[in-house]
Amino acid sequence: RTVYDHFLGKFPLCFGYWKKYADWEQVLVGTAGAEAIYQRGVDAIHNSVDLWTQYCSFKMENSPDDLDAVKGLFERAANAVGFDFLSHIFWDKYIEFLESKEDFAGVMSLLERIIRIPLHQYARYFEKYSQMSVTRPVTELVSPEEYQQIEHEIKTAEAPEGESADKDFITNVRRKIHELKSEVYLRCQDAVHKRWVYEAEIKRPYFHVKALDEAQLANWRKYLDYEEAEGDDIRIRLLFERCLVASAMYEEFWQRYADYLISKNDYEAVRNVFTRATTIFIPSSRPQIRLAYAAFEEEHGRITEARGILERILTNVPSHLETTVKLAHFERRHGDREKVDETFNSSIETATDDKSKAFLEAQKAKILFNLDGNIAGARTAFKTATEKYPDSKYLFMTYMVFELSQPGKRKIGQFLRILLRGR
Repeated sequence: RTVYDHFLGKFPLCFGYWKKYADWEQVLVGTAGAEAIYQRGVDAIHNSVDLWTQYCSFKMENSPDDLDAVKGLFERAANAVGFDFLSHIFWDKYIEFLESKEDFAGVMSLLERIIRIPLHQYARYFEKYSQMSVTRPVTELVSPEEYQQIEHEIKTAEAPEGESADKDFITNVRRKIHELKSEVYLRCQDAVHKRWVYEAEIKRPYFHVKALDEAQLANWRKYLDYEEAEGDDIRIRLLFERCLVASAMYEEFWQRYADYLISKNDYEAVRNVFTRATTIFIPSSRPQIRLAYAAFEEEHGRITEARGILERILTNVPSHLETTVKLAHFERRHGDREKVDETFNSSIETATDDKSKAFLEAQKAKILFNLDGNIAGARTAFKTATEKYPDSKYLFMTYMVFELSQPGKRKIGQFLRILLRGR
């Protein structure tokens, strides 16, 4: 358990290991233990078609008489992975379950849902639907409203009465329903063909710590562009989640997903994305996604949370220059002048190279002028810093820009003195 927990804590997207863990739990403690692991697994990787299918198979085998529980799990899985382009193994398992219970009306209802989803094997499901539909009552094939509409159209167009007319009526109803479903099929076929361009280029849909090649990354970008242009929110989110299995180690896709969710004002979902990215997948040595998270929280009034994110970056990456500057200005915006200096002083103290120290000294001096209006204090800070770090071109340039921004003729002399020292 310790090994599995540790491994899956670091790599929760490795769905095969959740299955192995559940198998071991079933051997050790029985069905309840195994089901708890499956539940942890689908919580960790909620869009894994394979893991949901294995979970449903497990439930079918171990709770054969609890039909409501099994069907409830299948419905949870359908909501999680049913729209996945490669979810046919899940839908096959769901159909298998209903057929094993001889619930053919349920199979028909399920196929009615499936034939509308652009899946890799869409044609096979439509063929099965067409074969079954001829044996089922017409009232199972369309909604009551659709049936009334079809009935009205046919009766309005037909005059004959009698037994033969009744037979013709049913035949015409079935023909009309087939026409409607054929339109569904053609729309689905068109959607599949449009997506196939991108699906065919996905060579590694599963998680791996190895880098994806540029062609794969470019394909995910183009696929996301396509779905976003189509505008179906459900499909856009599902594709992002699929993408973030294969490209979990890439900040750009986490940030892009967060930006999309922000545009939808779904702020809890944004936090979920940032949390997953920063606590599991993106190492602390790459702080950009964390900086974006902090900015998001500050923008939405969660000041304590934003400060905590920035402080944790500096704990993990001491003296990180961009974070130091952002935290200092964060404290400035929220009126804590002492913390501004504390932030700079702490990073200057822990910085390991003169170049970084000089940069931070320049930022600190700029604050004295820009925030406090303390020209003399800023000049003294610049002068002291340039004496301490005489090789820093950035520091000297910042000092000269400061002097040139001052009023009066004195600035020319100051500029020349700095220039001579910098040489």
